[in-house]
Amino acid sequence: MLKKIRLFHADQDGAVAVDWVVLTASIVALNMAILFNIIIGGIEENGTYIDNKIGESVSKF
Repeated sequence: MLKKIRLFHADQDGAVAVDWVVLTASIVALNMAILFNIIIGGIEENGTYIDNKIGESVSKF
């Protein structure tokens, strides 16, 4: 029994798997944050453009 506990304690496969999961999750989260900022920036820019065009057309009347 003590031998099995020592073998389990020496096994590092699980720790490496956890490292890869954390690394992959952080890369995915970073990419999502970057894409989210790009999309939100585009939406705000288009919204401002539309608002200006509507304001111009209303002021003509």
